[in-house]
Amino acid sequence: METRRGIAVSPGVAMGPALVLGSDGFRVPKRLVHVDAVDSEVQRFRTALHESVQEIHLHEQLASARLGPHYGAIFAAHRELAILYVRSGRRQAAKAEYERTVSLDPRDPMTRVEYARLLADLGDVSGAMHQVQQALHLDRNLGEAYGLRGILQAAQGRNDEALESFERGWRDRKSTRLNSSHT
Repeated sequence: METRRGIAVSPGVAMGPALVLGSDGFRVPKRLVHVDAVDSEVQRFRTALHESVQEIHLHEQLASARLGPHYGAIFAAHRELAILYVRSGRRQAAKAEYERTVSLDPRDPMTRVEYARLLADLGDVSGAMHQVQQALHLDRNLGEAYGLRGILQAAQGRNDEALESFERGWRDRKSTRLNSSHT
């Protein structure tokens, strides 16, 4: 039997039978938390979140030092981290992670769209519009970017332009769904 090890996202293709070495499912037990323990449980969650972030940064640094910055970017998972920050209400931390993600991979249009959404939520309409324009420069058929551009244009009172953006976004989303069924 041959055992292969490596980074699950490394380039290349391997074909052959797979053997499952372990299939332990994770089961999170349900338990009630007394009202007096809510604050300590929230703090416990925040501590775990912080430790996870630190661990991601450590993996990024190790991979960058040993394999180069492009491999470090794989472990960084900044985009996912930024999304987690947004969900936990830590918008400034999310902004920092999106900035880092864009600097690591400036050619990812969806990261720019997600970053634009956050900037719009923070009230930075011009920054959001810039990120949307950059995303559209990278992918002229990105329906999500056109839709967000329409929202931003409407917020600025540019209703005719917003309507055009919404129409383009709808057309591109529709064609993307149709084309994806052929791949």
